Amino acid sequence: MRSKDNPNAIDALEFFMALKKHPEIIKINDTICREPMGKSRIATETFSELFYRMEKEHEERYIDWPTVWEYFTRRGRPLSLEELQQRKEEDNAEEDQFERDQEEKHAEEEEFFKDLRQGSEHLSPK
Repeated sequence: MRSKDNPNAIDALEFFMALKKHPEIIKINDTICREPMGKSRIATETFSELFYRMEKEHEERYIDWPTVWEYFTRRGRPLSLEELQQRKEEDNAEEDQFERDQEEKHAEEEEFFKDLRQGSEHLSPK
């Protein structure tokens, strides 16, 4: 069953039941699907471990592809609204700092070239 609000979302219970019964999924259950490379709170997982964790953590009635995909990332799960907001604030702070650094660098270069021009005026023959 699809969500009325999001046509790309399907009933989570149906999704997890289909995963457990699908022959192609059963074949790959013991295969490693996610290796976080040291940047996750979650260790290396097989498909069956990931699907189990996904089913346990997913609290909404419907699930969509972007949510499923997040479970395969290094972090291993979708970000909460608070985490998304925090990341956005961190990204904005980084952008602001980058712009300040660029402005400071530009001001230093301007000062350097100004001093260079003034110094060359004093040294040039009259």
